[in-house]
Amino acid sequence: MAVVVTAAAAVSGSNGASRAAGVIAFEGAGGLYTVGADGGEPRHIRGTVAGDGNPRWSPDGKLLAFERFANDNWDLHVMNADGSGRRQLTFSPSDDDFAMWAPHGRSLVFTSERDAGSRKSVYVISIATSAARRVTRDGKYPDWGRDGRIVFTSGGFGSQPVFTVRPYGSDRRPLASLEALAVRVSHDGKKLAYQWGTPGDVYTADIDGTHARSVAASGEWEGDPNWSPDDTRIVYESSMRRGGPYVVYTIASNGGQRTRVTAMPGCCADWTLRARG
Repeated sequence: MAVVVTAAAAVSGSNGASRAAGVIAFEGAGGLYTVGADGGEPRHIRGTVAGDGNPRWSPDGKLLAFERFANDNWDLHVMNADGSGRRQLTFSPSDDDFAMWAPHGRSLVFTSERDAGSRKSVYVISIATSAARRVTRDGKYPDWGRDGRIVFTSGGFGSQPVFTVRPYGSDRRPLASLEALAVRVSHDGKKLAYQWGTPGDVYTADIDGTHARSVAASGEWEGDPNWSPDDTRIVYESSMRRGGPYVVYTIASNGGQRTRVTAMPGCCADWTLRARG
């Protein structure tokens, strides 16, 4: 099943209203799914199974990275947008998860528990060769800034201090006084979206951590934000209780009324403009 979307970042409906365009991938009860960013009937991605999680689009929309649990641990896999050509990238006996693509699309940054005596550490892996290297110890939820630096939180529980580091591990720096979970860099490199607080709200801030503002604060458990391709909206998950079941929503990046993407439960969503299977 091929998924091809070539529309602009926003198109007009028959009533003249602007609607979101593109394809959202998310984790559902039976595996991974795609759905149009303006809603519709979700489509199961062939070959994915219950438990597959955290689908992440490559910058060109041709590939999806995701994680699968087998042999008592999580490993990273990559596949074409339609589910074909699946390939396992990591084979560590410890968990490898929470991958995000580099802007050039040739590598992933992810977290791993393969370092003995440490909590999660941040690693980078080549898509072509599967060669992995450690970037820094004690890190979670990494993403890649457009300046080449990696943004991540320290490895504790709850909201944690945010740091940046160069891809080979040098020049680790705290990011202002920001504390967060699941920090995501906007496509233009100017903004951050992240989860903060209890039960959990979605916030944005400038790339240096300043000018933080609440975007989605319904009183539910909200988190795991990702940016729309044009950075005007944010896709995220929300639940009435911690641990789910979650529902996927989108909301304008400066707040406002949220839009439910699909009727079925889902989480861990990511958004691409052009998905090519």
